[in-house]
Amino acid sequence: MREGMDSMTHNENCPCKKTNVNVMVNVTNVENITQSLKDRGRVKFLKRCESSDLDFNKITEFYKYVINNTKGMSECGRWIYGQHPTDEMIKSYIDSDSMYYMEEDGNIIAAVAVTFCQGEDYHGVHWSKNFHDDEVAVVHILCVDPKKQKGGIAKEVMAEIVNMAKVNNKKAVRLDALCCNTPAHRLYESIGFKKCDVQNWYASNTGWIDFYMYEYDF
Repeated sequence: MREGMDSMTHNENCPCKKTNVNVMVNVTNVENITQSLKDRGRVKFLKRCESSDLDFNKITEFYKYVINNTKGMSECGRWIYGQHPTDEMIKSYIDSDSMYYMEEDGNIIAAVAVTFCQGEDYHGVHWSKNFHDDEVAVVHILCVDPKKQKGGIAKEVMAEIVNMAKVNNKKAVRLDALCCNTPAHRLYESIGFKKCDVQNWYASNTGWIDFYMYEYDF
């Protein structure tokens, strides 16, 4: 059974240690986004969540807010808080130093989990290349404040994740997205991720459904 991944944009049992912060890769798009951040003085904008009640409450309330206020959530992302994501999932990401967020004027405007290792559920996927689990970064539960969506925030977050993966000597960034989540597909493909495969998995918030498997290798 799968917890239900996807972005608006899993792997809870990755054995790897904590880490510091057919595919043609569109490197230019990521580099252009990174240069834009530098020009605006925002070279590194993702903050790692601390293992505190304050950060846990801030993050969980943000996810609930995004789920309740994102247009098309029930048709595209299909997140239901308590099924996907859950308190336990978010706490696990925070405790393993894998939960990140972005703030503007003191308010969270984006959140994402990044694990620097893939789990067994990705072993059966037909990826473009074979990498060891600890050579891959995986993106989970990416979301953006509905008031900030379509403003380039998600692209900036993804570009920073790609750069984080490079700094940590990873060879690819991977993720999965529900087949019905066309906004997420457009986001990933616009910055160079390529769809490698389709997997039919069971998720508590969707039942059996197809997931598109995306990869960005260096």
